[in-house]
Amino acid sequence: MQRQILRTMHVLLGLALGALVYLPASWSVELKAGLAWFGLPAAIITGLLLWQQGRLRRWLGRATQEQQ
Repeated sequence: MQRQILRTMHVLLGLALGALVYLPASWSVELKAGLAWFGLPAAIITGLLLWQQGRLRRWLGRATQEQQ
């Protein structure tokens, strides 16, 4: 379920970034700023999480086991 949410969020952010390329410049002044400060970093983070999810879970699993 968590991976599906990440994938959906990543795809929607990618679509928004792709649509930004085709929008006229006069329509997208605020949209460009929002996507530059929120959309692009969020797309990068979700992409990295999807790519390295197995490694991240193993690393977090070890960290919680060491604390116990």
